[in-house]
This record gives sequence, C-alpha cells and structure tokens, in this order.
Amino acid sequence: MNESLSLLQQANNEIKSLRRQNELMSARLNMFDSIQLLLRTSLNYPNQGMSEDLCWKIDQHINDETIPKTEG
Repeated sequence: MNESLSLLQQANNEIKSLRRQNELMSARLNMFDSIQLLLRTSLNYPNQGMSEDLCWKIDQHINDETIPKTEG
C-alpha cells in the first residue's frame, strides 16, 4: 500500500475511534440531561444534522485503489 493510502487508513481509523468516543459521551450527556429534568432544570441543545459519511468514502477509495479491477 502506498503512503497516501496508509495515511488515509490511519485517518479512517482515527475517525472511527473518535466516533465511538462521541457515542459514549452522547450517552453520558443524555443521562445528565435526564437528571437535570428530574431536578426541574431543562437544557436546550441544538439538533445535530447529518452529513456525508467521510469514513465510508475513505473506505471506498481505499478499496478502489487496493482491489485489482478485472477487465470484463
């Protein structure tokens, strides 16, 4: 694998790791919000929008570059 694909793979792994951390933090934030509601304190957070899945695009690019194409 050439250097650019290796760097893309490392970036992809880092993004996935950070996503897992964000999921855990989101669960903790939801628990915190629930506790605040029990205490009659409400917090307003803006909704998170969806964006393109960068990891999926990187995976596709890596696969396109590493898997030999067959002539057919």
